[in-house]
Amino acid sequence: MLRDGEKGVVVQRDQQSYGVAPHIPCGVVTPEILRRIADVAERYDIGQIKITSAARIALLGIREEDVDAVWADLDMDPGN
Repeated sequence: MLRDGEKGVVVQRDQQSYGVAPHIPCGVVTPEILRRIADVAERYDIGQIKITSAARIALLGIREEDVDAVWADLDMDPGN
């Protein structure tokens, strides 16, 4: 089990899945970035994409074995 912050993840309440929030400079996204996020969510069966209270985009419900591949396919850095 990964810990919060390890590999840029946040452990979810179920204690079995993870969330990630890629860094989006100045909160500005392009259609290409939104498509990439949606494609990754579909590819890894990520059930939820959330706009957080901090106005960040988070993908929730990621399996541990998919974390590295999700980050690789997003091709984005973790948010702070």
